[in-house]
Amino acid sequence: MTVSDVPPAVVLVVEDEPALRLLSEEILAEYGGYEVISAAHAGQALAILSARQEVRLVFTDTNMPGANMGLDLALAVKANWPGTGVLLPSGAP
Repeated sequence: MTVSDVPPAVVLVVEDEPALRLLSEEILAEYGGYEVISAAHAGQALAILSARQEVRLVFTDTNMPGANMGLDLALAVKANWPGTGVLLPSGAP
């Protein structure tokens, strides 16, 4: 098996702002070479994680509206999918 035979890692982008979500998707796919899927909120992300066991990283905004903000999502990911990494970027002070 060569490096080119290995499928790209799957990253789940969770962002409530459509423009930021699209920008994150494009950067991760184009420059990182990842397969990128996305969700607009934590509830949608949890459903995707349940269905897509191959997700290796969740890239989530820390400041999202709703019951499950980014930190809550990160805690749920670590509790239910311990092999999945979480990255919590934020533009908030």
